[in-house]
Amino acid sequence: MQTKNKAIKALIGAGFEVFDFKKLEHSIFSVPTYKIRAGFSEPEPAEKKEPDLIFDKVIQGTREEIKRTPGETFDISRMVGASDWRQAFRAIQTVCVETVFNKGDFINVSFDVPAAVIKGVAFEELHIEGKVIVVTVKDGKVLFNFDDIIFRSPINNKNKNEGGFHASALAEYLNTTFLDAFGIADVLQSYVFGKISLLSAYELFGEGDDWEPSSDFFATPEQYEQFENEKNRVKSFENETHWYWTSSPSASSAASFCVCYTRGFSNYTIASSAGGVAPAFCVASATPI
Repeated sequence: MQTKNKAIKALIGAGFEVFDFKKLEHSIFSVPTYKIRAGFSEPEPAEKKEPDLIFDKVIQGTREEIKRTPGETFDISRMVGASDWRQAFRAIQTVCVETVFNKGDFINVSFDVPAAVIKGVAFEELHIEGKVIVVTVKDGKVLFNFDDIIFRSPINNKNKNEGGFHASALAEYLNTTFLDAFGIADVLQSYVFGKISLLSAYELFGEGDDWEPSSDFFATPEQYEQFENEKNRVKSFENETHWYWTSSPSASSAASFCVCYTRGFSNYTIASSAGGVAPAFCVASATPI
């Protein structure tokens, strides 16, 4: 009996669990012999945890209102558990609702764009390192805008705005060379002319500056809430504040487009000037709303 107890104790000490034992009636040994059945027990199933991520709670179908501190912003790639920034954009298609995202939530992007010449405008080879931020969420779409200027370019090689922004060299570049390098065309909302544009003057400055109401992103143009504050319109290029283009042609000049100047106010500049470019685009819900 002592031998049996020592064996059982040794097995338990080694991490085994003893399930059964019995004494053998017939043995070649002169001492009592035991048959012991031991092994590892099946672990108890882990308690199922509620999802920690806001995104997880919503895509599981709860559609509960998400309580977030006003002004609190998240890195969306981490929020959705994405392995890279392109996967984060694709994950957003699953749920494009206001309860998920705050204005200012962001995704950091990094990609290379080859050089191109389009309609007489030479676009240099680029390495893009930038942050795109949520501007608004509605109609099953999340509107993003680059937080800062990512390159400088004319809109056209000559001073003209005939045909508007959609007919320009810059618009064609953004929707061909740039879009191909961006690598997420499959999740972006399509428009008559393409998938990437610029914010309009009306979306930035509203009614006060007399710009024609227009939007490439929504049927009903509006000034977005964060741009009501002049300082939120300011963007930088290479760590210095810099003026940038909008998609709105000037009504008073056939040679110019509206721009946002360094202090956040509107004006217009001739189309061949090297202005800042901060593209905008919508990620559209995979399920139409």
